[in-house]
Amino acid sequence: MNTLQLEISGAKAIIRINRGKANAINAEIIHELTQVILELKANESIRGAIITGKGEFFSAGLDVVELYNYNEEEILNFWRDYDRLLRLMIAFPKPLVAAINGHCSAGGCLLTLGCDYRVMASGNNELD
Repeated sequence: MNTLQLEISGAKAIIRINRGKANAINAEIIHELTQVILELKANESIRGAIITGKGEFFSAGLDVVELYNYNEEEILNFWRDYDRLLRLMIAFPKPLVAAINGHCSAGGCLLTLGCDYRVMASGNNELD
């Protein structure tokens, strides 16, 4: 995976968005996060998952600079895939928590709304 880090610790999965300084959302993040959600759903040993960001951002939202350069087919596919991801997150049969570790706007905020719980805190953001 290029944009996510997946850590499995016992029955818990931690998904870290790791794409540059702002963790801006593009098609690659959508595809990778969809794949991880599907894998965790099928893995009976995983009882819950946490999504967080790397650095000072959970996610600054959509990567509008990259999306601006998508052609018509690419942007239609992006929105279909983003919609599918949000639906998968909402229907995820295990607890899904957004550990909001920093800035979280627009499309990043939508990702958190697909989770069962949202937690914001300052200080040490280690999830152990």
